[in-house]
Amino acid sequence: MHHNRKVEFRRLCETLRLHLANVAKYSHQAHSINLSDPDTLQRFLDTRFAQLNTSVELELWQEAFRSIEDIHSLLTMSKRTPKPTMMVNYYEKLYQIFITSGSILYHAAAWSKYYAIVRTAGLKSDEELAHCASLVLLSALAVSTATEIVEDGDETKGKHARLTTLLGLGKVPTRSTLLSEAVGFLGLGILRYYSYSLTYYRYLVMC
Repeated sequence: MHHNRKVEFRRLCETLRLHLANVAKYSHQAHSINLSDPDTLQRFLDTRFAQLNTSVELELWQEAFRSIEDIHSLLTMSKRTPKPTMMVNYYEKLYQIFITSGSILYHAAAWSKYYAIVRTAGLKSDEELAHCASLVLLSALAVSTATEIVEDGDETKGKHARLTTLLGLGKVPTRSTLLSEAVGFLGLGILRYYSYSLTYYRYLVMC
């Protein structure tokens, strides 16, 4: 990474991905790698998170997204509850990927998931939580009011199902549900500001 060798890093990512595919392909053979073993699976996860972090630092966003998919697949195999710090990193990278790709709706959803974990796990100070909560609200407000999920094609449905699954959601997020979650995270002062902003926006629409 120090030498910014992106081509070589992509090749390494492909090799690691091929290795993971072969682990699943030959899992029935004797002396195969057992991903059911928690310690073995954790080593694979640690490697993929290192791959994800490096991809983001190198701004290789496609590789970062593929790493997210690899991590999600491994997490579904895990019998252990993922560490909060691990999931914080997961959602932090997801919201960076989504904002870079212009997926404003999913960027807001990732922020909401990120905040919920850091608050529950007590990983930030009250001041930091307040700042994060305001970013959750701003990201939700940034979602266009005209945003609609078009469900008239298998490709479109597949894309949204894929992104929703990576976020750990049961259904496609909407602006209204994200705003409701954001409001639940906020303090009284920001709630008043949000209420004023919403009233002013409705007035503009009526005009």
